[in-house]
This record gives sequence, structure tokens and C-alpha cells, in this order.
Amino acid sequence: MQNNLMKAAIVLAAVATLAAACKTTEDDYQPAANTETNAVAQTFTIDIPASINGNNSISKSMTISNDDSPSCRFEASEKVYVYNKSKQDYLTGTLSPTNISSDGQSCVISGEVTGTVEANDELEFYYNANNFEQYYAYRNNLKYEEQNGTKTNLLDAGMAAGIKVVSVEQNGKFTLDKDLDFKMMQSMFKFKFTSNNQPVKVKTLIINSEYSSIYAFYQPYYSQAYQEQGVLLFPTSPSSDYLYAALCINENLSTSDDALTFIVEDDKGVLYKGEAAAPEGGFKNGNYYYKNTAIALTKFGQLPTFTAISNIDAEYSGLTKKEEIVYSVEYDDIWSDCKFKLSGISQGCMFHCTSTNTTIVTIEGLSATYDQDEVFIACSWGSLTLDIKGDNSISCPNNDYCFGNVTLTGNGTLTLTAKKSEYKGFYDNTYTVANGCNVTCSDATDNGDGTYSWTYTISGN
Repeated sequence: MQNNLMKAAIVLAAVATLAAACKTTEDDYQPAANTETNAVAQTFTIDIPASINGNNSISKSMTISNDDSPSCRFEASEKVYVYNKSKQDYLTGTLSPTNISSDGQSCVISGEVTGTVEANDELEFYYNANNFEQYYAYRNNLKYEEQNGTKTNLLDAGMAAGIKVVSVEQNGKFTLDKDLDFKMMQSMFKFKFTSNNQPVKVKTLIINSEYSSIYAFYQPYYSQAYQEQGVLLFPTSPSSDYLYAALCINENLSTSDDALTFIVEDDKGVLYKGEAAAPEGGFKNGNYYYKNTAIALTKFGQLPTFTAISNIDAEYSGLTKKEEIVYSVEYDDIWSDCKFKLSGISQGCMFHCTSTNTTIVTIEGLSATYDQDEVFIACSWGSLTLDIKGDNSISCPNNDYCFGNVTLTGNGTLTLTAKKSEYKGFYDNTYTVANGCNVTCSDATDNGDGTYSWTYTISGN
């Protein structure tokens, strides 16, 4: 699939610190406390009047015309899911709009659902929830994780919340304290980008916010319903046209000082950053935000050519607002080596490998700069071998060395630049030479800026 190919081909991120802060695992999820009950589950036949909350604040069906005028209305084909917030459980089955008004702004939500409902329970109704039909209820969520930037790909889910059960009858009916008034769970955005007044052809786009108010998932089952900061856009093909995104906003975090932040990779692997300020009061759900003028970006990095030699998974390590790109290269085959190749220009990138076996990186025609206080390639487990071909250079001007323990092989040269003169580019000036290989190191060059450079010549393999 295109997304998987994209992930295997490139892996940009934007700060490793946010990788930890942004990525949430299932172990981090904390379901809200369940409430013990003696009530018996039954099937309920439901007919509840419903309406759209405010201008364009509904889920389906929403269309955006060529003049960017959103149009929202109820559609009989859409599904409504019922969540008992008090019981922390979903009712099985779905409801649908019926008796839709001529303008599509009101209807009756009808159908049958099965579950446990008692007087004073609080219910939530989810309209067009795109990721609710899953085997495990705790996984049900609204999913904004990956989008393609087109109008037709936008998720426009709605929620009617705070609905109290007044009474429950034994004939499969219950009475609610009010009708359903659906509010959008996200807002729609439109934007395009330039750099130095030239259009930027977007291949990959990361959207976050200064106050971390943009989320990839909304999960009602958990006490912290907003999960995983930031959203990825993968256009079907690189595009300099307008891109559209549905962004789920935690309104408690967004204020007038908030701003959308963008990390953009173009069709040539160049990386840019930029932002768009929030309106007065911050970003809110249920709106349509768009700029006809392009957002100005600043170049900050360059992705190398990344070629997977063995069957590995290289993906984003996190979503961030800063300018560090972290490739997370995973390989779970304990019987084989993890292999990939780096070439071309690399600016601001580092690589984190998690193979339990040997990671073999072919470096051929690479010119890399990584200015964080970390190594260029790190391995959590296993060992690292550098197969050097042709002439290459790697500069780590803010770290004492470029690599930890490595084995050198190949035929070519590798020029390393780092801070600590006695280390000569490798931690404690230590490296292993592969069998049948010869390695010589030049004298140090003092660059006059607190860094030193050494050229290693590798031959024999």
C-alpha cells in the first residue's frame, strides 16, 4: 500500500523528545473506572429527534464545493453508535437517520441497539465514527492518523454528548432528557505552501500545534480521550496544490497564542518547517479554517536516499515541532542481518536501529551533517557494521563522536567530524576491522571551530 511504501522509503520525524511525548502505547491508556450494576442487558428500539449544531457542525454528509463552501446534511446511509459513558461500554448495533428534513439539518435517529442502560446513565452518540466497528471495545476510536489531503478523504464525525437517561422501560424503550444535537469532533483546514515565494510540492506533511492541541485519535473509552499528538498527511502523489485536513482539537489546550506547526518533505527529500497562528480564542472544533494565501516555509533539512536491502520497517519515530529527523529502523528476524543503504545528502537526520542481530549499513556517496548531541547511527541491541563504498563524509559538530562501537568493512573513504580530538570520530577511538580488511586513519584536522576531522581509508573487502 502507498502508506507502507512511504514509511519504508522515508522516515522523517521532528524531535526525538516528542517521539516519547507524542507516541502513546496501549500500556499508557487508562480506562475510566467501570461502575458495578445489577441491570440486565436488553434490546432497545430508539427514535430520537436530532439536529445539526451550528453552521457546518455536523459529520456526514459534508461536501466541499469548488468554491470551498462546505455543505453539511444528514444522510440515511450514515451510522450512529451509542456509548454508555456511565457504564464505560458500547451498546451493540447501530442507528441511522430517518425522516430527514428537506434541508438535511434535522432528522430522527432510529434503530435498535443492545446493552445495559439504567436511569441517570449518561450516553454519547457518535455519528460517522470511522473506527468503531472493532472486536475489542476499548480500541474503538475516531481515527485521524493518516490522511491524503483530498476533500473526499476528510473524516467529519459528530458527537451528541451529555445525554442523560431519565427512565428505562421493560418494553425496550428509554426516555432521554433532551434531543440529540450533534457537534463536530474536528475542524476542516485548507492550506498550501511556498518557500522563497516558490511553490513547495508536498510529499509528506506533519501537522501539530505549539500547544500540542492536535490529536490523531479520540477514544471515548479512556479517561484521557485524546491520544497521540499530531497528524500525518500522505498525498497520493507530491502536490503543490491546496491540501485539506480534518484535525481533531483538544480545545482545552488551544488558546489565542497557539499555532499550527508544519514539517514538510518535498518531492526531492528537502525538509521545511512553518506555522500558522491560531485565531482569537484558539482553534475550535466544528469550524472550517482556510487560507487562500500560501503558508511560507523555511528549509531546515535534507533526507538522504534510504534503500532497504533486507525486509525492514522504517517509520516515523514521532511527531514534533523541532528540526530533528529520526529514522526508526526495525527488524525482528533474529536469524538474519538488518541491511540498508544511505547515499546522497543528509542534513539533520539520525538513525535508530532496533535489530537484535547485526545491522549492516552500506554508506556510498553520502554527505551527512547531524548537529544534535547524539551519534549518527544508534543501535539499541545487536551490533553495527559500516560497509564503506566510495567517498563519504559524516559531520557531528555538537557531539564528541559520530559512532559508538562499530565494525568497518568495504572499499572507500569515510571522513568523520566531531568535537573530541582523542576519540577520532569513534567512541573512545575504538572500532573493529572486519576480516580481510585494512583501515588507515589520517592525522586530525583542526577545523578551528571546536571540531576535528579524520579520514579513514578502508580497503580489502
